Amino acid sequence: MSERATIPALQNSLRAIIVENLGKVRNFDPFKHFEGVQTKEDFARMLESDPAFAPFFLSTPKYIAARIGGNLITSLHRKLGDLYQALFLRLLEEQLQLPRSSLALTLEIDGRKRRRSTDGMTPHAALQPADRERLIALLDLTKVGTAFEVRSCYQIGDSKHIQADYDMALALKAREIEPVMLIFARPLSKVLCCAWASLGSYTKDMPHSSS
Repeated sequence: MSERATIPALQNSLRAIIVENLGKVRNFDPFKHFEGVQTKEDFARMLESDPAFAPFFLSTPKYIAARIGGNLITSLHRKLGDLYQALFLRLLEEQLQLPRSSLALTLEIDGRKRRRSTDGMTPHAALQPADRERLIALLDLTKVGTAFEVRSCYQIGDSKHIQADYDMALALKAREIEPVMLIFARPLSKVLCCAWASLGSYTKDMPHSSS
């Protein structure tokens, strides 16, 4: 078992994860998927020549700003999700002193050959006695393990992802693994909470800074 990192070393490790993920957003190219388009003016000309958009005068600066901004927000939300997942996995690895390979689980879902991986996993048999004692009030240690899904920027009406998370929870429970969802965003989907509550699964709304 490796030694735990010092607080400054751990902070530097977490900071590096944040910088890496947000750096990808800073380098976002809004025109990457549009051949021959490099500027807003190019984008406007493309819309003006597009038979689906031109009749509705959608080459206006307001529409272009909304279109490009929407792509940027989608990219930002995805990277925030990656960031929170990576931070949680790094902290899990550090606190439990388990190899990274044991902290995630890939399953086939609902017999349809759909493979999904958890965002974090604690195999209970691998926990050190001190960690078992510390976590006994939080985890059901009679189960094989606890699997974590980390969610941020959750879209209220995102039924596809809600259904996928529900199917994942069912698959985990069938393997005696307790699913826990950690939520880093508000507002939280009531549909999602009700679905997980029907399974007896646990959602945890993570604390936010008041500043």
